[in-house]
Order: sequence, then structure tokens, then C-alpha cells
Amino acid sequence: MDAQSLNSIKAVSPELVSSKLIDVVTVIYNTIAPVIYPLALLGYAVAFIFLIGGAIFHSKTIKKMGGVDFCVITLALIFYFSMPVFIGLLKTIQNVVIK
Repeated sequence: MDAQSLNSIKAVSPELVSSKLIDVVTVIYNTIAPVIYPLALLGYAVAFIFLIGGAIFHSKTIKKMGGVDFCVITLALIFYFSMPVFIGLLKTIQNVVIK
């Protein structure tokens, strides 16, 4: 990049950045809302099958896969449920920056 192209970049206001970030997070939240519960149930079912299969075949690796599956799905659901709090936090920061 040359110096002229760097000088042509305009400054972005904090209000614009925060509003765009809020819009992006809201779109992501609304996009995954209809599919998160069926995917979580499917993932829990697969994890349960891994745990049962590992117990039947005495395989520690398959049991670990089931346990990790449970943990990953649970963390994803916790992240999904905390997204409204994150959006509220972003809106609060936006209101503080605007004042």
C-alpha cells in the first residue's frame, strides 16, 4: 500500500462501529435461533450414543468423544444464551460513548 491510499482512509466514529457490531451480532443471533435447539438435541443424542458405545465396547476414546461432545454443545448453548447479555452490554457501551 502506498501513502496516498492510507491517507484516503476516513476515520470511523465509535457510534458507527458500535451500531454495526450490534447489527452483526443481532443478525447472527436471529440466524441461528431457529436451528440451535434441533442441532443441540442431535448433538446430545450423538454424545449419548458415543457414551453408550464406549461403555459397550470398553473404549476410552469413544467415551472421551462423547464427553467432549457434551461439553462443546453445552458451551455453545451457554454462548447462545449469553448473546442477549452481550448485545445489551454493547448497547450500554454505545450509549456511554455517545454522551
